[in-house]
Amino acid sequence: MSEKREAKRMQEERFLDHIYEGYDAGQRYCFVLGAGASRASGIRTGEEMMREWLGYLRDKGSGYVEDCAQELGLEKKDYAPVFEKDHVLKNDDYFTLFDLRFAGKPNVAYAYLEREMEEKYPSYGYYPLAMLLSNTQNRLVITTNFDSLIEDALYTYTFRHPLVVGHESLASYIANDARHPVIAKIHRDLLFQPLNRKEDMAELKAEWEKPLRSALSRYIPIVVGYAGGDRTFMSLLEEIELNGIYWCHLGEPSDQIKEIVSRQNGYLVRILGFDEVMFQIGERFSKEAGFGDPCQYVQEQAEKRCDLYRKSFEEIRNKYEVRKDPQDEKPLSEDAKSDVLRFVDAMERYDRQRPGRPAEGPALVEKLLSQARKEAMNGAQEKAVALYTEVISLVPDNAEYYQRRSVALYKLKRYEEALQDDDRSIELEPDNGEYYNSRSATLYEMKRYEEALQDDNKSIELEAHNPEYYLSRGITLHAMKRYEEALRDKTEAIVLDGSNPQYYESRGITLHEMKRYEEALEDQEKAILLEPDNPEYPKALGVTLHELGRYEEALQSKTRAIKLNDANPEYYISRAATLFTMKQYQKALQDETKAIELDPSKAKYYENRAVTLHKLGRETEALADEKKAAQLS
Repeated sequence: MSEKREAKRMQEERFLDHIYEGYDAGQRYCFVLGAGASRASGIRTGEEMMREWLGYLRDKGSGYVEDCAQELGLEKKDYAPVFEKDHVLKNDDYFTLFDLRFAGKPNVAYAYLEREMEEKYPSYGYYPLAMLLSNTQNRLVITTNFDSLIEDALYTYTFRHPLVVGHESLASYIANDARHPVIAKIHRDLLFQPLNRKEDMAELKAEWEKPLRSALSRYIPIVVGYAGGDRTFMSLLEEIELNGIYWCHLGEPSDQIKEIVSRQNGYLVRILGFDEVMFQIGERFSKEAGFGDPCQYVQEQAEKRCDLYRKSFEEIRNKYEVRKDPQDEKPLSEDAKSDVLRFVDAMERYDRQRPGRPAEGPALVEKLLSQARKEAMNGAQEKAVALYTEVISLVPDNAEYYQRRSVALYKLKRYEEALQDDDRSIELEPDNGEYYNSRSATLYEMKRYEEALQDDNKSIELEAHNPEYYLSRGITLHAMKRYEEALRDKTEAIVLDGSNPQYYESRGITLHEMKRYEEALEDQEKAILLEPDNPEYPKALGVTLHELGRYEEALQSKTRAIKLNDANPEYYISRAATLFTMKQYQKALQDETKAIELDPSKAKYYENRAVTLHKLGRETEALADEKKAAQLS
């Protein structure tokens, strides 16, 4: 029996080199997009909609749910577990909640999905994607999404019209045209009764199998925003042989994804998000894809179209104003005259509102924002603040820009300035829960907990089903030592989103403070399971294990945290505490010395080392550390 291979992992930078060098050598890539790619454009993921439906059904009550289930022919065992207090939502729960929420009302269901996707514009990542599809040989997108964001981006940023295959009956066409971008919507387009039921997800429609097999023999797939929660495209990936695959992910991928990547000799690539990875790919392919300033391009095209309309209008108007013989032609009707006057008025308004440098204003703002985001991502918060300040000087009434600068100031610990920006964001947009949540975080760092709590309450009032806001309030309540209330809020965050490791870690901290150590352990272990590469989680687990007197396990857990991040002095101080308790004083001293090397400004580090030095009988050194601690206090 052959040994099971682990899926290979690749850093983002190496992944970018891989695909660029591969393309240069003649390799072509296709993109496989799931719901995560649409999130930045304002279209919620299935998990987010699940939480809304669950909240809706809970509010309606058990009798209402039972009526819906009876109408659908569901037995209680088929849906009751979803409503249990500690239930963690899974992919399959989507179908149960969808059916119960819209029981017997298919038209209402599709209207709901339509509203979800109305007036949504492609986020930044769709610009580099559109340019790659138009100007390189990477012309195929396979998606489980119903939305039109990809084709919208192509129409907005290019003159290349895509072939949109929005139904399985058209699947054979995906290989027919190599000149146009091809968008294969394997769960159908929104306008063709999209596949959204559990029975639809059991297997890939037969019409798709041969065309997709053929396409994937020519392209290496780059997967972004797809968690593999269905049995359609995933079943195909399990059966066919690919030339490779790059599976980009944020959280830890499922075992099924790891098996596919391993079998296909592919790579797992951790990314920050769809927009972020497309930005990076765009940077690499900028020459081949013909990248420019999208804002400038859009504005130039809008002006060209307006000029064409104006020219056409003038020609039509002249036909009526410069007639040789008024009797030869029928005069304009009153309605037609009214239409002409409205058009003239609109064109005059447009001319009055045009800036002196039409292409530079919005283009400059977008350029500055892009630079600011990049600086912030790279940790250069001072530069980010300066760039956001320049943006605000150009657009002084945009709440989002103040909020972004507030985040950068917050990271610089310039809390008073961050607070002013938070206030301005709320003043400009008082119904946005995110801005109250941001101000709460700033007030929390300033230890103004009562005010922070008021903002937490307001953000929850505005968005009652957002788990982040319950976590934020729970953290504030914990700081106020209102542990029972903090525990309730953190539990609610987990009920709303059971896949976020941060929520379990935070609840574990509160349970630890309440001396409910065994329960705290369960939450800390769950956090590690969901995100094994985060050093904070084994560190917290080690602290709880220490309290339980399980010192060897605590030592192992704290050592794991240091292996994941050997530059955090708190991890060494924490491990030193366990080593000290185990009477391994020399090793404790080494860790305390390392912590001081990493951050010589903390008085408690010197105090801890002084205690250890006393134990070792090194009194002169201990007294020197005590003196240093007193100076820093």
